Amino acid sequence: MWQDTVLALTQAVFAVALIPTILHAEKKPTLATSLLNTGTILVVVAVYATLGLTASMIGATILCLEWGVLAWQRYAIDKSAAIR
Repeated sequence: MWQDTVLALTQAVFAVALIPTILHAEKKPTLATSLLNTGTILVVVAVYATLGLTASMIGATILCLEWGVLAWQRYAIDKSAAIR
């Protein structure tokens, strides 16, 4: 199904675009933004799975994991700043 391929490729672009943010030591989205994106994309993963869009589901899973990493990083930064 060509739609699965298009969705997966689009998500791959977004996944690559998030890498510099993940690798930057300090500049991270807010925790609320990261958690909202993680949760919302997790719903999208479930929808793709039920529709049989395997490539799209894998792409969305990668995005979900990336946003989860960003949420964890932001949490760690915020926690560290609170200790100081």
